[in-house]
Amino acid sequence: MKSRIPVYTEKAECRDCYKCVRNCPVKAIEVVNHSASVMDDQCISCGRCLKVCPAHAKKYRTDIETVTELLKTKKVIASIAPSIFADFAEYEIGQLAGAIRQLGFELVSETSLGAELVSNYVDMVVPERSGIQISSACPVIVDYIVKYYPDLADMIVDCVSPAQAHAKYLKEKLGEDIAIVFIGPCVAKKLETNNCEELDVAITFEELNTLFELNSIDLDHAPSEKLFPHNSTLGRLYPLDGGMIKTLSRSKEITSMNFSGMDSVELALNGLRSKEEKGDRAVFLEMLACEGGCINGPAGLSKKSIVKKGMEIIESAEGTTNTITSNLCLKTEFKARPILYSEYSEEQLEGALEQIGKREKNSELNCGGCGYATCRRFAVAMLDGKAESSMCVSYMRQLAAKKANALLKSIPSGVVIVDDQLNIADSNQRFADIMGDDVAIIYDAQGSLEGADFKRIFPQYSLFERAIFYGESIEKKIRHKGAVLLLSVFPIEDGMMAGAIFQDVTEPSIQREQIVKNTQDVIKKNLNTVQKIASLLGENAAETEVILKSIIDSYKVSE
Repeated sequence: MKSRIPVYTEKAECRDCYKCVRNCPVKAIEVVNHSASVMDDQCISCGRCLKVCPAHAKKYRTDIETVTELLKTKKVIASIAPSIFADFAEYEIGQLAGAIRQLGFELVSETSLGAELVSNYVDMVVPERSGIQISSACPVIVDYIVKYYPDLADMIVDCVSPAQAHAKYLKEKLGEDIAIVFIGPCVAKKLETNNCEELDVAITFEELNTLFELNSIDLDHAPSEKLFPHNSTLGRLYPLDGGMIKTLSRSKEITSMNFSGMDSVELALNGLRSKEEKGDRAVFLEMLACEGGCINGPAGLSKKSIVKKGMEIIESAEGTTNTITSNLCLKTEFKARPILYSEYSEEQLEGALEQIGKREKNSELNCGGCGYATCRRFAVAMLDGKAESSMCVSYMRQLAAKKANALLKSIPSGVVIVDDQLNIADSNQRFADIMGDDVAIIYDAQGSLEGADFKRIFPQYSLFERAIFYGESIEKKIRHKGAVLLLSVFPIEDGMMAGAIFQDVTEPSIQREQIVKNTQDVIKKNLNTVQKIASLLGENAAETEVILKSIIDSYKVSE
């Protein structure tokens, strides 16, 4: 049974970086227990998360097994998307057709033929209509509009996609008992097959390449085969941004615009909120979800520049060929399927904001680090159960600082952090006390020693220079103002910062073993927080962890 959507998360590989949230155009990501899952009902299968996930935890459903079984039982026709001329540019189209037939396909045909049928339909109906009309070629755009701009659903041209038109054409020519497999760079086509009787399965160019490898098919030596019923030309322009418009013979009779990439599409749709705004003039909007067009599909193979891929498509469309004609009915209807949102009171929003330390309006930074444009949108996501407070970078930074400060104050040893200018970045009260009455007075008055010249406080500052600039970790006993100190100096960031722990071994204190145990308990309780902070704040969290571990190490050093 086909799954509802093709995109999913491999939870074991998710590293809770939330990059998918930041890049998802519709925020169809649910973060639970630090794992980001795709939400079936809200996803539009654009595949952007597949491209940006650094851990490759976002994956799409593979249908290789389905195709393999289909080839054993039915007469299967391959419908190859025109982007193939960019993704497999080093091979002749006849070679590719021959290699695909070696997999067991009965015939190979170009989806571009269906694109030409769609262009004929659009040519016929769009100039006769008034107002804005949006292309229906991209399944992501169609899904996006019916879900997130339902008031604009009636602006979509009432025509099936090129893949569906091609499938209808093939069944008209070859009979209803055939099976049709679409092959292209688009992940959303897998979703389209769920709702289309004519298309049986959709696989990507990546999956096609895998099939070649599994069946030991050598493309370089594949026999050349003809395409059914013949080659396409003009329809091959469809994967380019603005390519569809170039195929319209009556394009001069309408005002045409093209938009590619979800950001551009969103900007274009934001101003179209009602049918009345369409006006009387025929305006055709070609919209593609991938920036630059289908040649940049999420499951394509080519790593070449968009210009190079575009040129390869243009070159493939040069020449003339027979134009297919058909009396097929390509008309369809796109019904609005709006996403239902929960509404929250101001009191509920303020309560959610308070969870992330946003108690006043000026504390709402709207930095976007969580993936949402504003703190209030993030608060809504938390109330929806889609987001967690740990996703807020500023909140986690404040939390880290509070925990570090609390830990520094509670440690019975002196702790100090020094920068590359040998100025104090942070310290605790115990350090000030060990350094002497004068230093302790300053600490009491100011509440910290931040910015103080460390060289004037501690004569053996050269130990810190060695740690900062040479990466040395130093442990030794020293005498300072009549006391014997066990000093542990360690680099925090090469060339920039070092820290140290001072223990006065001449005075009675808590048993060494108990201190170690207590500190280990602190680390254990805060491990999850440290890991979250590390992913968001990097070096700041690393400093905290290094300090904690160094504290244990310092107490384990025998006198």
